[in-house]
Amino acid sequence: KNIVTVGQDWGGPITLRYAIEHQSNIRGLVILNTSIERFPANFREKITQNRIFDPLPSIFRFFFKNAEFSSTQIRQLDAFRQFVWDGWVSGNQSDFGAGFRHPVDQKVMRNYLFPNDNWASRAGVANFVKSISDSAEDSNAAYLDEIRDVLKNWNIPMLVLFPDGDFMWKPEQGQAVARMVPNGEFYLIRNAGHFMQEDAGEEIAGYIIRFIRERV
Repeated sequence: KNIVTVGQDWGGPITLRYAIEHQSNIRGLVILNTSIERFPANFREKITQNRIFDPLPSIFRFFFKNAEFSSTQIRQLDAFRQFVWDGWVSGNQSDFGAGFRHPVDQKVMRNYLFPNDNWASRAGVANFVKSISDSAEDSNAAYLDEIRDVLKNWNIPMLVLFPDGDFMWKPEQGQAVARMVPNGEFYLIRNAGHFMQEDAGEEIAGYIIRFIRERV
């Protein structure tokens, strides 16, 4: 009881699904850079359906949502980590943004990379990327959109924190989420990449503590 959920990236839909299905348990919601709805198939759909988030980049779809081709790229060639992760680790802004804007301890980095270090262990990576919904026909589409529909009318305190250096989720999208809900507030975390909890852990914790004390 009296839970404040905190979700980032895939943790957003996971924690928010729990929240909307167990509303009597929830006192507040915190979301970091994440999606509360499926991605639109294209920009026309984004505009006509008034969606907050942009379509997935075409290069992302080609490499990682392309049936057996994607499985080969991810499982056999380790392309997901080579193509995205290795660039992120450098801390430099690129076409795929920055995973980290600050140096990360090498022991910590090894822990990020350890679970998927061989062909067999990357089956989950290949499948979770394919399951990112960007079409109304996708199996997860309605499941994700229900989150948005509930949040629009749920007067629960919500804290929204987005970084300034993520390629997928932009600050203005976080602002739109906070405006969409009845009781939301937004803060921008500067000089932070996709893994904002590594880049700005103390700052994020400070916002969450204040949110719990003052609004929850």
